[in-house]
Formats: sequence, structure tokens, C-alpha cells
Amino acid sequence: MRVFQLNIMALKDSQIHKLSMGILVNILNQTTNVTTAIAQKLVKLFEMIYRRYSRLDSLSGGDPEELSVYTEVLTVLLALFCRLINTNNPHIIYCLLQARDILGAFREDHAVSPGGPDEAQAAGRQRAVAIAAEVRVRIAYFHARIAALPSGAQAKDILQLIESVVIGESSSGQSQTRVDFDNSSSNDDRHRWSEFMLPMTWELILSSSIATVDDVNARLLEQFERMVL
Repeated sequence: MRVFQLNIMALKDSQIHKLSMGILVNILNQTTNVTTAIAQKLVKLFEMIYRRYSRLDSLSGGDPEELSVYTEVLTVLLALFCRLINTNNPHIIYCLLQARDILGAFREDHAVSPGGPDEAQAAGRQRAVAIAAEVRVRIAYFHARIAALPSGAQAKDILQLIESVVIGESSSGQSQTRVDFDNSSSNDDRHRWSEFMLPMTWELILSSSIATVDDVNARLLEQFERMVL
């Protein structure tokens, strides 16, 4: 997360950006019981980027490419939050209950004329709006459960309530994640080293308009496969 933060704030290297974002998503999107420290860092990372995005978005002469990058990053982080709060991650839920920037992000979309220069950015923003709405619905559910607690409830009481709800959902199979990063099959016979490359990372690299990877001529990857197979 430090590399990701340093790069997006100062270095602005497109390949470091795509790799670090891919690593972050691939490590966390299947994780349960995320610690308080990691939950707080994720929330702070989102808040930092969202504030920069908001300032740039409010300027009439804001750089559209930079806005597009921020929108993409914020959308990915929202999707990650959406996945984590629908799995066994009570500390993520607890942190999001107090995260005003996240709960207030992307509440409404901007009207953009079809075919205009900002149409591509608007499409990314629409996805951010949809995912942010899902996050708010889930957090609103916990707000309602907390409101039913006796007056004078402390932080530990709130966390215990969240944990009990999450554990109950996990045991009954009620919790469902609607945001998927990788829908590929997980059959054991497909687990080969050649398929071990992180899908999110390579999808981001291959879809980059700045630098594309020709997998036919990817000599380094061919050497890697020969070495490990």
C-alpha cells in the first residue's frame, strides 16, 4: 500500500500503478478477518485519493487523464470494500461505519452528453456510483442493527454485534458477494504454473493504452514456464 500511495501521489509510473493495484486486489479479495491496522490503512488510502479526486473534479480545467486514473482506482477500492464487507471481515465493516468520505463518495452521477470527450470517464464513474451504492446499503444495514443496541453501547459492544452478524451469515450461507474480480474456474486440474500469473495484474497490463504486452512474443514468460514446468 505504501508503494501504491507513493506512486500515485508522486512518481506516477503507469506500470508500477497497475502492478501494485493488481497485487493489492489479488491479495485481499479472498481474505477474511482482515486486521484493524489493514482496514484502517485501506480506508485512509481511499480517503486520500478521493480528496485529490474531488479537488481535481471541482476544477474546470482539471486533467481528464488524471481524473480517469483516480476514478479507476476508487472504483477498484470500492469493489474491494464491497467484497470484503460481504465476507467475514468485521473490522472492515467497523472502519467503514465511521468513514464519511467512503459513504459519501459517488452519490450521484454527472450528466455527460453522448459522444462527448468525457463519455469514457463517465462510464467509469457510473460503475463507481453503482458499487458505492452497494457499499452504502450494506453499511446502512449495520447502522440499523447498531441503533437497536441499548443506549451507552461502547466500541467493543458494536464490534461484538458486527462479529456475531458476520459469523451468523457465514454459517448460514446468507452472505453473498456481488462484485467479482475473477470468475475463472478453480478446478484442481487447471492449477498449473502457467496459470499462476495473477489475473487482475495481467488484465490491467494487457488492457493498458500506454504499454501493451504481446503475449505471443513474451520471451520472459516463456522462459519462466520452461523453468518451472
